[in-house]
Amino acid sequence: MDNPFGLQRYGTADLESLMDRISRNSIGLDTYFENIFNVTNQVNYPPYNIVHVNNVESRLEIALAGFKKKEIKVYTEYGKLVVEGTKETKEEEEYLHRGLASRSFRREWSLSDDIEVKSVTFADGLLTAKLGKTIKLALLKSGEEVISDIDEMITDKQVVVGYYFTNPCRAMLTTPDISPQDSSERQPVSIKLIPWFPLAQEDKIPVVADWVISIVEPQPKLKELYTKASEDYEKRKSQSTSLSDTGNDSDTSGGSPE
Repeated sequence: MDNPFGLQRYGTADLESLMDRISRNSIGLDTYFENIFNVTNQVNYPPYNIVHVNNVESRLEIALAGFKKKEIKVYTEYGKLVVEGTKETKEEEEYLHRGLASRSFRREWSLSDDIEVKSVTFADGLLTAKLGKTIKLALLKSGEEVISDIDEMITDKQVVVGYYFTNPCRAMLTTPDISPQDSSERQPVSIKLIPWFPLAQEDKIPVVADWVISIVEPQPKLKELYTKASEDYEKRKSQSTSLSDTGNDSDTSGGSPE
């Protein structure tokens, strides 16, 4: 059958190229398949890298040799990171050899809902955009302080009715037990993270807006601890899945299998 619209089709033999197209043009694993058809008409210029820093951070590096800072524009719109480069027009010069690309361009990368642009820098011909999950600290009506990757739950009328907490942990300050004679001395304080909803099967927990009093940026140390805890959790989850797939689940009931 003819293909009058010029749509590209993928079969099982094209699976590798399909996945490559997804990974090169989207940032945020959870929404790769949702964003695949939003990255059409992409070109191979300028060259770039997407660097995985950890489970909550990544870095986009774009080679822009020959561009000045004032010729580059970076912004987000409609769930996409957009980078534009506009070369200043000048009188045509005669080249004996021209191997450096210096044309204007526009490039887009789809961002998943839980990814935000933290910072953008340009130095030595390299544009670097630091990307990360929206890790925030929420104060709840219960008095709990919960750190999590937090996404807004928005209606069609752009009204926030709730939030999604992904891998939430309760943050607590703890101090060591001290005797009365040592009470005058300043004691060290440590931060303890406890899973907020440990028995839930889902990683993404919906929370109504009325239950949230405030959402703020966590202290760097707290964010660092949460990032490390999230990485450890993903490793344990991966190992548990591997054991389940191989059928080596052990019986923890204390009795013998029938």
